[in-house]
Amino acid sequence: MRPCKNCGGTERYTPAKGKTLGRCKVCARRIHLSKYPKCPKMECEICHRLISRKNKYGICSKTQECINERKRRWTAAHPEEVRERNMKNKEVHAQRQRKLRLEMPEKVKEWHRRGYLKATYDITMEQYELMLAAQEGKCAICKASEPGGRYKFFAIDHNHETGKIRGLLCLECNSCRVGCNTLETAKAVVEYLTNANTTA
Repeated sequence: MRPCKNCGGTERYTPAKGKTLGRCKVCARRIHLSKYPKCPKMECEICHRLISRKNKYGICSKTQECINERKRRWTAAHPEEVRERNMKNKEVHAQRQRKLRLEMPEKVKEWHRRGYLKATYDITMEQYELMLAAQEGKCAICKASEPGGRYKFFAIDHNHETGKIRGLLCLECNSCRVGCNTLETAKAVVEYLTNANTTA
């Protein structure tokens, strides 16, 4: 297939009569619009489809990318309406959340856990499970099989300066309360930090 005469693209544009212009769809539309400035159509800013000139956003609603951009522009242009709508739906949203917590509490906890991991450490639940499997389901320092405390998950230890994740620790090791209790534990802490720094 020959490339477009204008941009070099390979997507050919064929009009109704079957004659090939040798140009891609985007270039053919632009040439058409330049020849006919009074044409009731214009080009979408995102996907380059032909849309009506009455479209005040200049964006179509055919693709998800275009729809998202239209929503962002509308939200930026109508802050008061967005605030009023959010306040109106606040109680409805709270009732829906309470209903979900009663009907499927475990699922809601999983959603919150996934959101917390992504927002705080930028990892997914699957990545967390892989890290735990690599540590054989144990603390990286004391090798405890239980996280301790009231939580069911091991704590994610990370460098507070760089944000790099070092490993998964139990409650005691993560809170630095066992660092000097025994010589073996102290050596394990030093070895753990040394390995984390060398892999940074």
